[in-house]
Amino acid sequence: MKNEQDLMMISPSELVSYPNHLFSPMPKETFDALKRSIKEVGILQPILVTKKKGEYIILAGHNRVKAAKELSLKEVPVLVKNDLSSASEDFIVVASNLIQRQFSDLTYKERVDAISTYYHSAKLLKIEISGGVRETDIKKSMGQKFSLSIRSINRYLMLERAEKLVELLDNGKITFRLAVSAASIPTDYLLRFIELFEGDIVPFNEASIALLKNACKKSDFDIDDIENLFFEEYKEPIKDWYMPRKIRAKYFSESMTDAEINAVVEKALDMYFEK
Repeated sequence: MKNEQDLMMISPSELVSYPNHLFSPMPKETFDALKRSIKEVGILQPILVTKKKGEYIILAGHNRVKAAKELSLKEVPVLVKNDLSSASEDFIVVASNLIQRQFSDLTYKERVDAISTYYHSAKLLKIEISGGVRETDIKKSMGQKFSLSIRSINRYLMLERAEKLVELLDNGKITFRLAVSAASIPTDYLLRFIELFEGDIVPFNEASIALLKNACKKSDFDIDDIENLFFEEYKEPIKDWYMPRKIRAKYFSESMTDAEINAVVEKALDMYFEK
């Protein structure tokens, strides 16, 4: 599909960031180097934008625009792409950002969002252009771009609707392998499982994931049963409390039996917690 395009000069203040931009700002050191370069030789590669409802929306060049604003440049070169589909816009945004960054430097959220957006937009574009699509061909092409196997791409795609798992990944609380393993658990059950894990009630490991997956296969297993499921699996016997000899000698006579001492302790605790 051919799109019309125009090269022009525009004030940086007229350029608007792409909605729901997936990527975090460029690292300060890298951005400062970009800024120095623009100050010395200007912007050599035009900012890629599309025009919608009178606004110029940035597709590629967010960091160059930011640098231009900080340098108080009056105008920047802009290439306007007209009549783009949403899929084309998403594709350009992701592809242009991945040219500038190493995939391994991205957060897990950025990786999942990038792969998911790239995959779905590429899929739509192929349907628009040829009327058909082979998912394996798209994933093979993505594998070359991201230096990933098709298996790894499929794993990242499994996480596109599991925001809490990705959050745990970025916080270093679970491994990528565990996140992928848990991604197939039904959403409501998964969220409850994560709540219990974050409350230090259950562990997040292959055994607990497998236990919940198997339970979810049963037609009579309800979300309210999750805590009991793990309680039965991980509960530890409650140990009797031992009274130190020093406290016993201080408050109780040697002639008192254990039953009498327990009765006094229980009464004292009742009075304490009624305060």
